[in-house]
Amino acid sequence: MSVSSIQEFILQNEQNFRTAAAVAGAWPSVRAQVARDFLQRLGAKLLLNLDGWKIDATPDEFFAGRWARFWIEKNTWSGAYGVTLGAWEHGRKMVFGIEGDKKRPLSSEIVAAMKPHFPVAKPYDSWDAFLEMRNPAFDWTQPEILWRMHTEEAFLDAVAEQMLTVAKATESIIDRLLQMKKSE
Repeated sequence: MSVSSIQEFILQNEQNFRTAAAVAGAWPSVRAQVARDFLQRLGAKLLLNLDGWKIDATPDEFFAGRWARFWIEKNTWSGAYGVTLGAWEHGRKMVFGIEGDKKRPLSSEIVAAMKPHFPVAKPYDSWDAFLEMRNPAFDWTQPEILWRMHTEEAFLDAVAEQMLTVAKATESIIDRLLQMKKSE
């Protein structure tokens, strides 16, 4: 469907014009609902596989906020580290990895532990290991991607599998780093 054919349809009559305005007005809340539902399902799937972990998310801001995130962490990590799914630029750039408190130095051990699974992992800003999400999609703002988020179990599985891989590859390293910090 081209933009010009949509414009022609909208301009055909007043009813089409009103319908277009109503749809445009509802779109942000529909995107927010898709995000909330998806993050709820993602959280449930992750916690099913990670004993002693918790979720910290901004589901109402996931696409509305410019730098929204979904974060899981072990109960013992107290915000120092988390496995993060980030929706940058309102979902135009999806990222994931290990993010943490900006007050601590980044750990080269964490990114090294991720390299066998994700060779392009790198440190970035407050991320010990940062990756751009390519599978299932990089840009989650497109209607076909939002529909997949809403309907496809394979979409959910692809995201969950990557986050679980990050969690399992780095958990023991982060536990050790936090234990060392406590004993200082």
